Amino acid sequence: MKNLFTYIILVIFCAIPAQNTFAATYSAKINIYSNENSLPRKAFNYYIDFKQEVNLASIKMNIVGKKDKKIPIYVIPLAKYKALIYFMPHEEMEEDSELYYTLSFENGKWDGKDTGDANLKKKIKRSPNLVPNPSFEKVEKSIESFMTWEGRTSIINWRLQDYTRQYISVDNIKSTCRTSSKEAFQGKRSICFSNIKSHMIRTNGREKKVLISGSARTSKLIPLKPNTKYQLSFLVKITKQIDNDMNFQGVGISLTFLNYYKRTIPGGALSAVYSISSIMREEYFNKWVYVEAYDTTDENTHFGTLNITEKISGITYVDMVGLREVEDSVFPEIIVDKIIKVNAN
Repeated sequence: MKNLFTYIILVIFCAIPAQNTFAATYSAKINIYSNENSLPRKAFNYYIDFKQEVNLASIKMNIVGKKDKKIPIYVIPLAKYKALIYFMPHEEMEEDSELYYTLSFENGKWDGKDTGDANLKKKIKRSPNLVPNPSFEKVEKSIESFMTWEGRTSIINWRLQDYTRQYISVDNIKSTCRTSSKEAFQGKRSICFSNIKSHMIRTNGREKKVLISGSARTSKLIPLKPNTKYQLSFLVKITKQIDNDMNFQGVGISLTFLNYYKRTIPGGALSAVYSISSIMREEYFNKWVYVEAYDTTDENTHFGTLNITEKISGITYVDMVGLREVEDSVFPEIIVDKIIKVNAN
């Protein structure tokens, strides 16, 4: 099994003033870092939340300091005021190099239609998402309470747990896993994990502090191909955080590889993890953060199962879980800076 390569794209935004009668121009810096990779000149992408009505046809990307040097982009609206933007860098990138761009746009009617460079559109290759119900939009009323889940609305194709069975005897756990319409990057729903209290648990005669958390897993197997590279991704938003002095706090999604007989392959897994342990609070709090990882299945892989787990004291939302077949896994780190108002016409 190849070593797992994981990188995180932080999507950082600020509040935008309410739209007025006149068109206003906004901009945001787009910083590209190659880190330890040499990158060819090919299409890359990032997610953005404009937080207001935008004239999609007005969106442009320029090289910083060169307003006349536009680069090709293609914009795919995903939900209201949110989009996936593909772009073609103006040059190749060497190891530990950087590129800086400015994204600019005007407010206006959100028509929800793809727009951008027709030639770039032809170069975009995006395999189908293999995750069933990836944005948790399909739900159903549930009259069944599982051993560790007491919700009333279940998510189709997912099995939810408020906590694992090993903690079933612990009192006052206060950990839940639910569908939610309070936050969503795409569609109207996401999955919400609430975890507001740590517990002292006695094991092997010793007490230790643990964070008892919820989880969700796919209820059906996902067909996979052997010797194939996959991308696992999701978006996460933390809206409440409580300091419980835990060494690790984060959220992750794991894809377990199974063989033809639907048995777990030892050491066979792809995990995308986002840890807030060493990240400044302003970089993630109340912001959607994109997380992704890549790995290649071995020759015996035929199926997979997904499991979402979190260890964050507070309230965490997960949306847009993605599992796609890819040709390579060499991508830059992309940081979208604050959106600022430039002028009003």
